[in-house]
Amino acid sequence: VYDEAAIEPHIVCYYTEDRTLYDLLSSGASFHGFNAGVIFGLRLHPNEVKELRALEYKVAKEGGLSVLYGAGARRLQLIGIKYG
Repeated sequence: VYDEAAIEPHIVCYYTEDRTLYDLLSSGASFHGFNAGVIFGLRLHPNEVKELRALEYKVAKEGGLSVLYGAGARRLQLIGIKYG
């Protein structure tokens, strides 16, 4: 059973059959925390990012979900300006 608010990464995992994403999600690690770690070069466990680096977490979450929903470069640029 998954939290409905965090279903998008699981749907992407299902349709793409991406093994890395599957391993990440099945381990219980935070999808958005993982993305924040990659984007910002954070040396934290993905589940620690939301609490310890809240701004980076928010940017990664909004940007990641925007990409999943088909946002283009302009939308991502606006996210950068919003948090910039």
